[in-house]
Amino acid sequence: MLYHLFRYLDEAYDLPGSGMFQYISFRAAAAIILSLLIVIIFGRSIIDFLRRKQIGEEIRDLGLQGQLQKKGTPTMGGVIILVAILVPMLLFGKLDNVYIQLLLVSTVWLGLIGGLDDYIKVFRHRKEGLKGRFKIVGQVGLGVIVGTTMWLSPDIVVREKVTQPVQTVYLNEDGTVLETVQRHVVVSSESLKTTQTTIPFVKNNEFDYGWLTGGNSVATWILYVLVAIFVVTAVSNGANLTDGLDGLATGVSVPIVAVLGVLAYLSGHIVYADYLNIMYIPGSGELVVFAAALAGALVGAALPYLFSGMLIEAVAKAARQMVEEVRRQFKEIKGILTGEAQPDYARCVEISTKGAQHEMVLPSVLAIIAPILTGLIFGVTGVVGLLISLN
Repeated sequence: MLYHLFRYLDEAYDLPGSGMFQYISFRAAAAIILSLLIVIIFGRSIIDFLRRKQIGEEIRDLGLQGQLQKKGTPTMGGVIILVAILVPMLLFGKLDNVYIQLLLVSTVWLGLIGGLDDYIKVFRHRKEGLKGRFKIVGQVGLGVIVGTTMWLSPDIVVREKVTQPVQTVYLNEDGTVLETVQRHVVVSSESLKTTQTTIPFVKNNEFDYGWLTGGNSVATWILYVLVAIFVVTAVSNGANLTDGLDGLATGVSVPIVAVLGVLAYLSGHIVYADYLNIMYIPGSGELVVFAAALAGALVGAALPYLFSGMLIEAVAKAARQMVEEVRRQFKEIKGILTGEAQPDYARCVEISTKGAQHEMVLPSVLAIIAPILTGLIFGVTGVVGLLISLN
């Protein structure tokens, strides 16, 4: 939305600074910052609302250790992630890009399936939620949409590298030929539809599905759509397996999203794609904005727990050292149990003091820096939102 607005302002009125929105890197940074802010400012309010409405998690007992501890945890929390993805994408994404359109449809589609699953658990009081066959139908339906769009859309194309001979003739001042140099130049071909895919970490790594169908065009594209259905269904269910123990699967999703965002950027940049010998896909670099918004939403959801976890770990380390010292004193100072000797209290105080000074440094520094950076970037409102979210 803002991309198109500032592009118009740049072209029509040459507005200073409006050209920044043409850069993917700038819009990706803006998307990740905005998604972080949305989760930090509104996340706690949404969770408190779900608690007040007693929208809690129903757990199926699968015999896993610690599994039932999630019982009563506010469910439908995925709405926080959805809002933190969709708002930055609608503001900073290039909405006429077919890849962005596919991702927006996929996000909303799978979000609706997840929301329906939670609705059945909470309001219909059925622990199993949406039946598995209906989830599969929804995932396959999305795979059909994605695969068919990739087949029929004229905007989803690749450009292959083509080597052309170029002859350069150097002339003297009198017009006679001094030297002729023959060399080959790598250029990009015209955009073309293809069923090729890149196999990572392999040289000459472009595999064409047409090899499996004997070159039949229709059969090749049907196979291509079936592969897209398999990928969508497999990835969606893979996330569900993790989601059973890791609330919103944020811990494993962040590195995956980051890597996919980097690969999308490299594939969408003709220079990097040529240098790394990977397929150049025009327009795919726009996916970086989506990856940034998703990563920001996931990190923002985990930020309060990061501070809490670091504090707990610091206290636990100091406590372990204290326990080891007490055991040592009981073992070496024989008269403690009978009252004939005094424990070394000073040593215990020293361990506690040093532990606090050493182990609490990083959590304390982060707790100080986070509000300062938030204030410098977003002002007083951002700091207030950050502090409210941590209360």
